Amino acid sequence: MRDVDRDAAIDSVSRGDMPRFDQPLSWSVPLLRLGSTILRVHAFLLALIVVVLVRASWNTGQDTFSMGPWLAGVFLVCLICVIMIHELVTMVITRSLGGDLPEIVLQPLGGLDDGVPPRSWRRSILVAIVGPLSATCISMLSLIVLALQSNDSGVTRLWSFSGVYAPDLATSAWLEAVYVLGKVALVVAAANLLPVAPFRGRLLLQSLLRPQVGNRAAVSITHRAGIIVAVLLFTVGVVARSLEVVLVSAMCAAAIQRHGRRDRISDAVHEAGLITDAGRVSRPVGLDNDGPDSPFIEDSPFIEDIPEPAEDDREGAEDDLDRILRKISEEGIESLDPAERTLLDEATRRRQDDP
Repeated sequence: MRDVDRDAAIDSVSRGDMPRFDQPLSWSVPLLRLGSTILRVHAFLLALIVVVLVRASWNTGQDTFSMGPWLAGVFLVCLICVIMIHELVTMVITRSLGGDLPEIVLQPLGGLDDGVPPRSWRRSILVAIVGPLSATCISMLSLIVLALQSNDSGVTRLWSFSGVYAPDLATSAWLEAVYVLGKVALVVAAANLLPVAPFRGRLLLQSLLRPQVGNRAAVSITHRAGIIVAVLLFTVGVVARSLEVVLVSAMCAAAIQRHGRRDRISDAVHEAGLITDAGRVSRPVGLDNDGPDSPFIEDSPFIEDIPEPAEDDREGAEDDLDRILRKISEEGIESLDPAERTLLDEATRRRQDDP
């Protein structure tokens, strides 16, 4: 599991530094540990909590913000519960299918990181849909409760584009809470089907494309689709004057930048000769090569693993190669000094000498 743990932690390298746009996980703070999983809260979620509570306190009863302090509290509790269930279910299924999710990073519409999904594209599809499916189940249960207890008041509007506030349910506090829970769960489920990072729809689309066009083409197509979706979200947010949608598009842009950085690592190492088109890929330690965004997967048509160095030198060689690959990812292959290029060339020659 050592390689998996280091691969899954590739984004944590810069987390101790100042937050960066291309490292969206660096904008999060640890909250607690659930077994071997660290639960983190993203700055977007913290900002949403503050904004909702402040607006509820200052604008109660105004048309610009219909929720009062109590309903705002209900909304936030429902949102946190839904995204927690969404991510915990995803974590359990991911691990049961052979993947790993060492960190859960909560953002306002779910999680921010896929962790290490299973290598099988079929299992990756299950991982991608289980979260939205759990949120949909919560929404359906809320719908059933409303149908049984309120004679359909609010039920039909649960599936509409109205806001979370339901005026005709205001006389019943608990039904109002059920309505808010159902609406929040529905929004979370729908958002996570969008084919753009950080939503699970990106993993779903990429997994569906892999058996049809191959992993590298699937990564490229999914990346382009994500850019289109992010631009559309930004445009809709500007036209509708919705700050929330604009912020979601910004979060998507940061996540796309992060995944693009991973892809550039793969391309740079490919150009350096560590990967050829004739076999399986080598698995250099520290490279994020077990995720769905990378060509480093079990069914990839690449070369066999690079032979490991001698036992006494293994740790030092791993650390050096890890550092070189991180430098390539951040500054490009042109930034390597002669000594680093020599180390990279030696790794390439080891692979060529032992086909």
